[in-house]
Amino acid sequence: YLCYSIHLVTLMTLHQLELFQAVARHRSLTRAAETLHLSQPALSVQLKQLEQSLGIKLIYFLGKTFFLTDAGQVLAAQAPRVFGSLRDLRESLENLKGLQAGELGVGFSLTPAIYFLTPLAIYFRENYPGVTFRPVVENSEEIERQVLNHEIDIGVVGRDVRVEALEARPLSKERLVVVAAPRHPLAGKHVGPRRLSGQRFIFREAGSATRRIAEERLQKLGIDYQTGLELNSFEVIKNAVAAHLGITIISPALCRLEFAAKTLVPIQVRGLRVERNFNLIYRKDRLLSHAARALVSLVGKNFTRRHFPGTELFPHKTSSKKIRMPGKISHPLRAHR
Repeated sequence: YLCYSIHLVTLMTLHQLELFQAVARHRSLTRAAETLHLSQPALSVQLKQLEQSLGIKLIYFLGKTFFLTDAGQVLAAQAPRVFGSLRDLRESLENLKGLQAGELGVGFSLTPAIYFLTPLAIYFRENYPGVTFRPVVENSEEIERQVLNHEIDIGVVGRDVRVEALEARPLSKERLVVVAAPRHPLAGKHVGPRRLSGQRFIFREAGSATRRIAEERLQKLGIDYQTGLELNSFEVIKNAVAAHLGITIISPALCRLEFAAKTLVPIQVRGLRVERNFNLIYRKDRLLSHAARALVSLVGKNFTRRHFPGTELFPHKTSSKKIRMPGKISHPLRAHR
């Protein structure tokens, strides 16, 4: 079996496997090529070479739509394990070096990226210059998927995690606000929840933590709202709200400039308390590298309170529950000054 596995690895390159994994995930050559920053013809050539190396078809076309063959489905299912095992091997070797070298892949959903990405990148650059800090910014659902598939080490998401395989460490909470254009009839007012009935809300796409939490709270209060535009960018959402295309529920951190310029105005709604948790997540069964364990240790040192005084964030109470991680943190962090 070992000889056969080595033979397979020599037949295909890890780069080709990575390309195939992207194609299988996106179910589209065009979208996969865009994600990988390749031309579609170049991607097609690599896939053809992979099929020739393995001696078996991996994809087939019906018209312009492509499908995975049985072999393609097997390879797509096993690819995350291959990369996970290689990452564990790399991290085991890096652990021998301590925090002098290595890479840390951290995924952020869009709002947590505003609060946490820059301070964490600065912290690692100043304290561990040998560690490459590799950030990824996607919605919460995609960050969870990437953590599960070993594509990144740790995620920071703006919602509670309901996946058994993931460990979640609370970072802080954030209170969202309802905002409207200045000339909206409710702008700047204190109103009851019924005044929101019939209002057209602009939301993020499905998979967004902000949208899920906002809709859950509106529905809990029995507000009969309308769903207007669905957009995958907060900047576009703010522009749409300012253009009177609807109202939205959003992080106040995203609207500081607009509040100062008075191009967007909050609406105070009695009884509508939209709060969400920011959580740091990682796989329970994963051997975390020194760099990843250093990040988890940093979170335990009240990182939120130190770096974001006066913001809408407020930390969770520190839990006495011990973090379940393989191995010890041999290089504990000092609190960041």
